[in-house]
Amino acid sequence: MKHLIVDAQIPKEKGSYCLVFSLETQLFVQIGKLGCIQFEPGNYFYLGSAKGPGGLRARVKRHLRLEKKKFWHLDYLTPFLEFQYLIFTLQFEKECEWSQILESNYAEFTSVPRFGSSDCRRSCNSHLYMTEYSIDQKEISNLLNFKTRKLDQLFVFTNDSKKYGKINSGNLSWF
Repeated sequence: MKHLIVDAQIPKEKGSYCLVFSLETQLFVQIGKLGCIQFEPGNYFYLGSAKGPGGLRARVKRHLRLEKKKFWHLDYLTPFLEFQYLIFTLQFEKECEWSQILESNYAEFTSVPRFGSSDCRRSCNSHLYMTEYSIDQKEISNLLNFKTRKLDQLFVFTNDSKKYGKINSGNLSWF
């Protein structure tokens, strides 16, 4: 995995995030107590919330660090993934809402059963979704805001160009 340089632009506040990765080849990975899981090539979307000290910046940095104690399901998989971009909001605990949106409304997404959702209070099937299709930041942001009464303010961070953007009413503005 390409190492992400977590920038000071990612806030230390609590919030929800969607980490987007790509996987080039099929592989089998032992994921903690879930067992050995087969992962197909494609794009992966991991949904989570950051509640602890350091907020979003600390959680994202930890998820993307290669040297760490394996605690979350994602820790077992990140060494094999290529980071693409991060979408986040300062709205708290949105991952279940986002999971339900991807699970029930979009046939192009496949869930990885029980991945990242073993402690989920809403009984989500998963917090990790895969698609073989390429989906850009604006498209996934619009999907995540689908069915939301008011559009959440979403932010995007990409490592390649250190771009940081804001999505409002479906429009992506880069800073």
